[in-house]
Amino acid sequence: CVALLSQMKNNSLCDGMILSSPMIRVLTPKVPYYFALLLMSTLSLTLMGKRCVVSSKKRKCLQNFENSILTQCPERYSYLKELERKHPQIRSSFPTFSWLAEALKISRVMFKESAKLTIPILVLQAAGDDLVCNGAQERFVKKLQKGKLFRLKDSRHEVLQERNSIRNIAFVQIHEFLKEA
Repeated sequence: CVALLSQMKNNSLCDGMILSSPMIRVLTPKVPYYFALLLMSTLSLTLMGKRCVVSSKKRKCLQNFENSILTQCPERYSYLKELERKHPQIRSSFPTFSWLAEALKISRVMFKESAKLTIPILVLQAAGDDLVCNGAQERFVKKLQKGKLFRLKDSRHEVLQERNSIRNIAFVQIHEFLKEA
């Protein structure tokens, strides 16, 4: 999202982009986008704004590899957790209501400003992504002048942190894209 917005502001920033499960739109399962936007925007204006969207019980559950929504690779997951333990400043937290409201708002900008993106863009899509909306990625790529979407059917959100069988397919697509671009 940040990379795309930067490129939209300065189209000479990059000659091409490779995006791995980009946050074109946050996934709001079972809740229509506009209702989620209204609800999160309202909550962000209250004392709830700084509170985490995910309950503490659910956060604890999601921090185990068995419940990981990021990767299916135990070695890479363990490596990430070890890095976070050694360097707590790199650890990302769960979103707050205010963060989610802003993330939902920015997706409208992404679609409205997509015509400004004239460079080749490869989007690696994780079919099993529980964080970002795959449908929004697909609609976004269709709006691009030089967009290509490649869906990794067995992948979770962190495509490049996945099992080698999935990650290697992603690397082949990256290599092909770089040869063409």
